[in-house]
Amino acid sequence: MTKITKILVLLAGILHVAIFAMESIFFLEEKVYSRFLVASLEDAQILALFAYNQGWYNLFLAVAALSGVLLVNRLPKHVGATLSIYACLSMSAAAIVLASSAPEMMRAAFIQGLFPTLALLLFVSSVNRQ
Repeated sequence: MTKITKILVLLAGILHVAIFAMESIFFLEEKVYSRFLVASLEDAQILALFAYNQGWYNLFLAVAALSGVLLVNRLPKHVGATLSIYACLSMSAAAIVLASSAPEMMRAAFIQGLFPTLALLLFVSSVNRQ
């Protein structure tokens, strides 16, 4: 895993920690729930349990991505790389699902998927050079 790939995986993980905070900690703030196209506090309160749960999924993906980067140089390289790449695949796939199911959330899907997708592309290109 190249240094640039590691940086992109780290950025993807950090972004998903921020998404966790938005969904699981700050969701009932208007500036947050409105980003998820929720129109009112009443609607946000109804959706809060689902957002809370989804936030934890994002945190677990972040932990996997970040842990993989930390483990790349401590265990056989494929162990950490596999963990990070799987997390990035999940993040990229979730961005595709968001974009295809809610086109009005395309900007959020792009932000969510940019770092993990770039990390995957760089990883694949570096593996093909070996």
